[in-house]
Amino acid sequence: MAFDLSGPVVDLSFKQIGDAGAIELADALQGNTTVKQLHLCNNSVGDMGATVLGHALQGNTTVKVLFLSTNLIGDVGAIALAHALPDNTTLEVLSLWDNSIGDMGAAALAHALRDNATLTHLFLIGNPIGAAGLQALQHALPFTQATIYGDGVNNEVRRYEWRGVMAFMGATTGAAGAFLRRDGDFAVAMRVLNHT
Repeated sequence: MAFDLSGPVVDLSFKQIGDAGAIELADALQGNTTVKQLHLCNNSVGDMGATVLGHALQGNTTVKVLFLSTNLIGDVGAIALAHALPDNTTLEVLSLWDNSIGDMGAAALAHALRDNATLTHLFLIGNPIGAAGLQALQHALPFTQATIYGDGVNNEVRRYEWRGVMAFMGATTGAAGAFLRRDGDFAVAMRVLNHT
């Protein structure tokens, strides 16, 4: 596979690049100074692909947005991405929406947030994170500026949005809310439906 990494936004979503494509892409990101947003949603990227992308992020100084939603990333891949966060000084948005990340991956990400000053949005909605993982994420809040988005324990319908030093959990029955925030050259929009 050949990837065009010459522009600031690279959208390879729905290309089914898998782990093999992620490995090739990670190699190409080493030393790349043009890509600011990398969209890899719905690509069958698993733990191996996430691991090599994590290694690439450690040395990359330009990627600000990384979307890895709807892939096959589990705890091993989340831990590898977490290891990259303390060394990375540019990543602002990390979306791991709809993967297979559990308590161990969530705990590793929570620990990494304590040592990362640039991440502002972490999306974990649609992952089977249990009570221990949620607790680890909550304990990281006083040490991070990141807003963490996720579900309740094991993907229950209740959604949460935690911002840095304070926690918020929507509990209104049947209420629909919208969250839209503009940071730099990207917009993050999320529609939240709370059903209790």
